[in-house]
Formats: sequence, C-alpha cells, structure tokens
Amino acid sequence: MWLILPADFIGMRFNDLRVKKIIKETPDSVSIEFEVPEELKETYNYTPGQYLTIKHEINGEELRRSYSLCSAPFENQLKIAVKKVNGGKFSSFAVDQLTEGVELNVMKPMGRFSSAIKTDGAKVLMIAAGSGITPVLSIMKGILKNTSPENVTLIYGNRDSNNVIFKNELDQLESQYACLTVHHVLSREETTDPANQGRIDAEKCEDLMSSDNWNMWDEIFICGPEAMIMNVKEHAETKRVDASKIKFELFFTAIQEEPRIEEGNEVAGNTNTALSHVTVIVDGEEFEFDLAPDGQNILDAASDEGADVPFSCKAGVCCTCKAQVLVGEVHMEQNYALEPDDLERGFVLSCQAHPKTEKVVIDFDVT
Repeated sequence: MWLILPADFIGMRFNDLRVKKIIKETPDSVSIEFEVPEELKETYNYTPGQYLTIKHEINGEELRRSYSLCSAPFENQLKIAVKKVNGGKFSSFAVDQLTEGVELNVMKPMGRFSSAIKTDGAKVLMIAAGSGITPVLSIMKGILKNTSPENVTLIYGNRDSNNVIFKNELDQLESQYACLTVHHVLSREETTDPANQGRIDAEKCEDLMSSDNWNMWDEIFICGPEAMIMNVKEHAETKRVDASKIKFELFFTAIQEEPRIEEGNEVAGNTNTALSHVTVIVDGEEFEFDLAPDGQNILDAASDEGADVPFSCKAGVCCTCKAQVLVGEVHMEQNYALEPDDLERGFVLSCQAHPKTEKVVIDFDVT
C-alpha cells in the first residue's frame, strides 16, 4: 500500500515567493533576496550550502534553474546569487530584467553540500571559482558564526577584480575574523604577487595554503567548474586525504558526446531489449508505463505520462530529481550529486536512470 498524501500537499512542490531585494554584485551578477511569508518559514528553513530550484516562464517557455543560497540561516534571509552566462535565458533575465516585487515559483531548499563541523578548533580549506563562491560563502558564514575555527582559508578565482562576487562582504568577514584568510586569484589581471595570478589548480593551492600538508584540513570544500574541481580533488586524494573530508559541488558539467556510464551499469552491448514496466510515485499518485532500457530516462518518461516530477538541471548535477528505487534495478548514465550512502539506500537521479529489470518502482516522495 502506497502512502496517500493530503490533497492540499499534492502539487505544492513550488511556492510563489516575492522578490524582496535585488543587489547588483558585479556587472554580470546579482543577489536576490526572497520574502518568505510566516506560514512558509518552516518550509524554507535551510542548511548553509543548500540551493533553491526556481521555476519561471519567460517568453512562453517554462524554465527551471537551481541556485545556491549565499545567505546563512542566522541572518534571517533567503538569498541566492545569479551570474549571467552566455546564452543563459534565466540568468540573463535575472540580471537584466528581474525587478523587486515580482513573484517567482521557488521549491524548498535542497542539497547536501554542507559542513559537518560541530566543535571548535577546526581547520577548513575552501576553494571556489566565479559563482562557485555562493554556497561556499554560506557555509563559511555558518562555520565562522557557530564554531570557533582555528583556520579558515579561502582560495577564490575570478577573471579580474571587477568580477569578484561578494568582494565587500568577504573583506568584512576577513576583518572580523582573525582565523579567516582570503586569497584572490585573478586569471586576466596582473597582480603584485605571481601566486595570485592565473587559474586555480592543485599547484596554485599548494602555493597559497599555509601548509603543504593536505591532511591538516578537517574539511575541504570545492565549488566551480568541473575541471578545477577534479584537478584539486584528485590531487588531495594522492595526498591520502580521507574522501569523507573532500566535499564538492559542480555548477555545471561539460557536455559529453557519449554518456559516462556508472561502472557496472553499461548500456552498450546490453542484450536485454525487453520493455520494463515502470511505476513512478509522485505526491502519493502512481503513474505506470513501459520503457525500454536504452530509451528515455525515467524522469522524461514519467513527465510525458503527466507526472509532476521535480527536476532542474537534467545533467546529474543538482540532485533535485532524486528518487528511491523500491522494486527492481536501474542504471545511471552519470552521477555528480549522490553520495555513497544515498546509493546504498537505493536513491538514484531519475534524469539519468534507465530500467534494468522487468519491473521497476521508483518513489519521489521518499527523502
């Protein structure tokens, strides 16, 4: 027997939130603060580092995008940052046209890019590039406010000094907290110190860290382009840093001509061409359909059947479409968001999931 949710819950994944304040952070980025009604305060409680998924119609097209929160809970704000990207429909709208007072459809906070530090005296390394500073700033403020860390080091890369998002806030935090050190790395502007010029990679981090001992850090946070993240992450692993200490979040991933298949879940050469019978549970309602293992992903197939499935990036990055497999098995094309314990509990990214067995039941209502 499946859980039947109250009628007033169904379809309430998004709420209309009014834009309270917009601040121009750089020429091509803004921060957006939302007004949260009293009756929704609990819904929009969040952990530093989480993100919001926003749905909005522009020129007749429904767009969904995920943006990390840059505020921290103690500030009593719900605030994101948006940086305009070339060809970005929503980011261009947000930076150039969005005004205060407009209502946007906003999903509750999600994501697991956060700190586990609960005690004083921690050492934390934070590495960000461009708009990757957004969740890192939120996490940093939470650590600085709620614990007494011994050392927080931020290495932050941008094109030039005019494009440093939250420059004033970072300066204020560095002045306020003696344990905080911020290194700005600029790729297209000359600096007095060569160590602060160029792009962030493992070697640059070695130059700027207070010690070349990577194991001194209790947590390492990395956020930005995929190439930077993987370079630094792999270097830290060669230094025998425990994988549980390294936390990263992609803001985008390079488009691949061929899907990167999760090990052991190869589609190529799969001789099982029989259709699978898939049942999807969303908001207590069941949707059933047949699906080929090498056909549509489960998210798109469910959407075609009328299911109001949650999604945003559809690239295996944001985790918005996470669901739990209750019956059967699926394979994923790629996974940048789920942790090992998620996989052990049967969670998958439905935008990357294809059925492997004759019957599959997947539940979006389990968190």
